[in-house]
Amino acid sequence: MVAVVVILAATVGSYVLSTQPPEVAPQSSIEVRDASNNLTDVQAGEVRNLVKIEHDGGDPITNGSYVIRVNNPGNGQAELNTTAPARINTAADVRLASKPTTFSSGDTLTVEIVSTQTGSASFTAVGTWRIAVIHQPSNSLLYDSDIRLE
Repeated sequence: MVAVVVILAATVGSYVLSTQPPEVAPQSSIEVRDASNNLTDVQAGEVRNLVKIEHDGGDPITNGSYVIRVNNPGNGQAELNTTAPARINTAADVRLASKPTTFSSGDTLTVEIVSTQTGSASFTAVGTWRIAVIHQPSNSLLYDSDIRLE
């Protein structure tokens, strides 16, 4: 009887000690704002809208542990986690124009929405966009709100 209890206790103990604790999302204050005023590059036929994502305090967020979801209802969405552009539709790209190694208090990420007016494809970034910052290890939303681009 004692041997059974000891073996059972050892089994339960090894199971409890071998499980990994769940990933905890960083507690960060994030603000998003329109910073573009429609920066137009006439020669390239592009209109650039800038969205600034600012870390206003709290825990730092390590590079590669978050993704930025940019969604324009009716036109598509993109997820950004590198500086490579992502295609929203045939006439618009979204990319991170700046990305610090660690997103800490006082840092700013710049999301660039590039609208092209080539051929029959045309797109304007003016309107309401949903911006979300997602911590991937914990699958937690750090920021999720609409922003109006003018």
